[in-house]
Amino acid sequence: MTTTATPPVRGDILASDARQLTATLNRDLARPFIDLNFGPQQRYTRIALPIPQPADTAALSAALEKLVPLGLPVQASFVRDKLGIPDPQHGALLLAAPTQPASGSAAAAATLNRAAVAGTLRARNALVAACLPARQAASPP
Repeated sequence: MTTTATPPVRGDILASDARQLTATLNRDLARPFIDLNFGPQQRYTRIALPIPQPADTAALSAALEKLVPLGLPVQASFVRDKLGIPDPQHGALLLAAPTQPASGSAAAAATLNRAAVAGTLRARNALVAACLPARQAASPP
């Protein structure tokens, strides 16, 4: 048994169908309903169908790649919604970046980045103060 996926609907056809359906709903449903319940009006409520616009995932990924390391807090649910990825179920196997042991200045940079993402100035100041004596001792006189 083979199944074939249906091709995505072209944006112009989708917009045209939405306009036609909106006109039909306003003419045959909204106006008669308002006239029946509230009498004739000068202005009528209009039904509008939203047309989803496809997200530019490449631009979103590039922006997040640059801005998140700089400390921009972004909700994971926002990114999942934009990419069309559902929230993971409890106990599901999750994909993650491979972990590598950080060493030397890379460890300090990773810790500074975590503190910046958390957005706590106090944690960053404490981390800088903790790293400062180690840097001064390591530098030649």
